[in-house]
Amino acid sequence: MAAGLLDIDGAPGELFWLAPDSELKQVVDTALDLVRRTPAILTRIEEDQDVLGLAKKQQRQIDARWQASFTDLFPGLTLPEPPGPETRGLPLEQGRPRMPAEVVYVFFVLQGYLGSISDRRARDQLQESRTLDVYLQSRGLQLPGWTTILENVNAICVETRSFILDAQLAMILEDELDDFSAAIVDSTACKANSAWPTDGRMILGLLRRAFRASQKLEDFGLLNVPKHWVPTWLKKIQRLVFHINTASGKPHASRKRKKHYRELLGEAEKILDYLLAECQERDPVAAVSGLPPSRQQLLARLWAGLEDDLINACEVCNYSSERIFEGLQRPAKEKLLSLGDASAAYIEKGGREAVIGYKPQVARSGNGFVTAMIVAEGNDADSTQLSPMVEQVQQRTGVLPRDVTADDGYAVEALREQLLAGGVEKVYLCGAKAKAFIPEEEWEDPDFQQARRGRSAVESFIFVLKFLFGFGRLRRRGLEAVQAELLEKAIAYNFYRVVLLRSQAQAAARKAA
Repeated sequence: MAAGLLDIDGAPGELFWLAPDSELKQVVDTALDLVRRTPAILTRIEEDQDVLGLAKKQQRQIDARWQASFTDLFPGLTLPEPPGPETRGLPLEQGRPRMPAEVVYVFFVLQGYLGSISDRRARDQLQESRTLDVYLQSRGLQLPGWTTILENVNAICVETRSFILDAQLAMILEDELDDFSAAIVDSTACKANSAWPTDGRMILGLLRRAFRASQKLEDFGLLNVPKHWVPTWLKKIQRLVFHINTASGKPHASRKRKKHYRELLGEAEKILDYLLAECQERDPVAAVSGLPPSRQQLLARLWAGLEDDLINACEVCNYSSERIFEGLQRPAKEKLLSLGDASAAYIEKGGREAVIGYKPQVARSGNGFVTAMIVAEGNDADSTQLSPMVEQVQQRTGVLPRDVTADDGYAVEALREQLLAGGVEKVYLCGAKAKAFIPEEEWEDPDFQQARRGRSAVESFIFVLKFLFGFGRLRRRGLEAVQAELLEKAIAYNFYRVVLLRSQAQAAARKAA
């Protein structure tokens, strides 16, 4: 690695201009070293920025064509046809200066390392960071606006992030920090950016959001849906939700909850009857003609969201009534679990507290690096993910693991035999289910016993991911955005791990000397 990529001698106007030798500085140094070795990372980030820029340009051109349609030409004057809305072959011309790809990459790493660059604490830390100050000043740059930073970092697609992880693992292998001969596979639960979905809160949230949308039509030159008694009904539902949530542990709690739910569903029915009747009489998208296409798209999304919320509120009311008054329970996959993230699922692992979110599969190498990750929608059984995880480890590292270790959730005899037939030398499965089909002499083998004891390493590994890198609580919504966020955090963790192992090696070398 190039030593001290952020150490600059004799910066103009400064007697001393060195970044402190902090962990953050070493992480950024390591990240910049990866870019030096793999310049294609910056090329891919630039391509992602092009996609973002072209999407904006396409929308501007659509609006320009719409505006031109209202403008008469002078007699005898002809102008060329404005460009169409297609982005294929559309050039990006000179405009406002764009964030350099390397700066976007650095903020991408910082966001993964700090867990965020959007909350107040992270922003204060970055503004106070001497490391970031040195990096920007050495390139003649100033700190970009926070909106610009977020827009560019979030523009980095999942494929580019996956490419960065692959390049990172290649660097780790090249520097002999790990040989990737071992893989420990486990899953964990990550909380979605969503509140716990009690039926009462879901009904209140959906109706409140639909009503708020109905009051934004004036932003598009239309009349809002009349408020009628909706605000009063919503306040009553809010009070009833509070009473329902605080009824537990009190005398006659079940009877009181039923009473409150009966009132709540009655108030919800009033709101639904009123808003659905109003919506049936309106078609705001067809009613406007003097809006640019971009504004028409916003209006269409607003109205579609309002209609979806009303439909979902009807469904939640139906299965709430079934549960409270008929004792019927629907499976979690048939219920609405989040107001903001439709991809979130009900995740329950090993008797731990259930969460609404995602269950990523993660592979840890022998020296503690993330070598593979699968983030799927829903709550698939762990056993279905073992073979894909081993395949991904091989694809990313170029090395087929010699030893694969997993817990009882992955214990399927046929899958174990498949991995062994595919070239994996040892498949260590831990738990009662695995013991039932693994021969006793193999189960009692010292290597097998050591693997079972060593499996706890993945627990501490996941704890570090969650505690230091925010892996357990998501900030973004939607499957693709969640995949991007978790890849970002895994990459930052691997940089942190590189710094830690190098520091330990240097300390051992000094001690030996």
